Amino acid sequence: MVPAALIIKIIFLLQAAGLVTVWLYWIQTKEYRLDRFTVFLKNPDGIRELLVIPTLIKFFIFAVGFVFNPFLLLYLVEILLLAIYFVIQILKRKLRKPVFTKRVVRICLISLVFTFTTLFLYQTEYWVRFFLSELTLLVGPLVGIYVTGISVKNTLEREKKTAKDILEKFSPTVIAVTGSYGKTTTKDFITQILSSKYIVLSTFKNQNTHFGIVRRIISDLKKNHKFFVVEIGAYKKDEIRKIAEVLKPDVAVITGLEPQHLELFGSFENLKLAKFELVESLGEKGLAFFNITNPEVTTLQNLARRLGKNIKTYTYALNNKGRLDATSHIERIDSDGATFKITIDDETKEIRTNLYSKRLIENLTGAILVARRFGVEWARIREVCRKLDLPDGTLNVFKTKSGLTIIDDSYNSTPHGFEAAIELLSQKEGKKKLVATTGIIELGDQSYVIHKKLGELLDAVCDLVILRNKEFITAFKDGMRDPTKIRLITDSKKIINLIDKNTNSKSIVLIEGKLPWVVDHYRKI
Repeated sequence: MVPAALIIKIIFLLQAAGLVTVWLYWIQTKEYRLDRFTVFLKNPDGIRELLVIPTLIKFFIFAVGFVFNPFLLLYLVEILLLAIYFVIQILKRKLRKPVFTKRVVRICLISLVFTFTTLFLYQTEYWVRFFLSELTLLVGPLVGIYVTGISVKNTLEREKKTAKDILEKFSPTVIAVTGSYGKTTTKDFITQILSSKYIVLSTFKNQNTHFGIVRRIISDLKKNHKFFVVEIGAYKKDEIRKIAEVLKPDVAVITGLEPQHLELFGSFENLKLAKFELVESLGEKGLAFFNITNPEVTTLQNLARRLGKNIKTYTYALNNKGRLDATSHIERIDSDGATFKITIDDETKEIRTNLYSKRLIENLTGAILVARRFGVEWARIREVCRKLDLPDGTLNVFKTKSGLTIIDDSYNSTPHGFEAAIELLSQKEGKKKLVATTGIIELGDQSYVIHKKLGELLDAVCDLVILRNKEFITAFKDGMRDPTKIRLITDSKKIINLIDKNTNSKSIVLIEGKLPWVVDHYRKI
């Protein structure tokens, strides 16, 4: 017979493997940053996804059980239930798994050493071993992040030097894009328009971390690239400045400013100063483009003028009557896209585009201005604008086989982006309109105000709102005249079931924020 002790250890290892796998998935998703991981751990999504409650229950059982020993039998029940849960998740292919990079494998090995030592080698009371082993499930990955971080930091510095040497050797014009929203689409539009005349390299999708940027340069930048268009993201001050020291950008584009990642930046003022680091990094005769559709960006433009450098500043906006370097006014939006007029250097042109959203045309205005400053002819611009490519999950509109219209805005969720998606939903004709959303995380003390405003906008457009994150339910309801429109559902399968129950071929569903299983479901049917 198999000893009972061995069976218990196998059950423990099954649930331990599941827990570590889920933790590693989210650690990797948060870019191995403990600051981002900690913020996620505090919100309801993080508490649910990281199984915080079951973990706390285990430690509560130990606390009581060491005084009242029979109570420890409940621990066996819980780890058995967790093991069954993870086996079911695996069989249903729903277990969140990290990409097994070298770093993830190393963190796994460090966690395994910790757990194996306490469970099998450490000689102490039986239950104490399990208690210590449970601690290692939490401590092991965190220690792994720190230990592997040392070699990662050394690798990054080495690769930054290599990337810097390559840039100096080939000398492309570096166009860097940053902002709280609109970075990826603006970067993509600039790339697509410039590519109609020049050989251009750009970063992939939202490849905006230091590693992503330098590795793109090292692997793909060639002598014949005239331009390198790069998106730069940040969560704290000095992060843009550090990558800008490598890039030495010739052009800076500020797409917009709004509260985002405030729990990491500390304040909105810190966020603005962090984005302005890109403009500060420009050399003499650098070009800085500012989207002053967003009033907060005007403050950065004023700061740029006071830098004391010979920087040329340009402004652009949508529906602005002021005298700017580029202004666009939408003539009409229909089922195939939009027609708008853009004025640059007192010259007005009519442009037809496949874009539906005013906010995307706002980003396109900046991209056209940049392209014109580098000599791209109007004929080329017109041709590209007719068939622009959008990143996956950015206001992508498609129909299911049953005729249900889906607006997929799951790529990212910001206040500006959410409002743009609601605006697009309002423009679409549909018998019934639904929104499934996660809400927006990392907004700090601005969260309630922003979600209340979104609730007001949703109330005017939607018949039903499905919210996955209970953290925002009060704010949404306070913004809605009819709070019965909103339902709180945390399970993706139940979200899909509710959508199916309340829609038909004449309905429209907006998926806002990261709901990958929901999006995948409707793309397959």
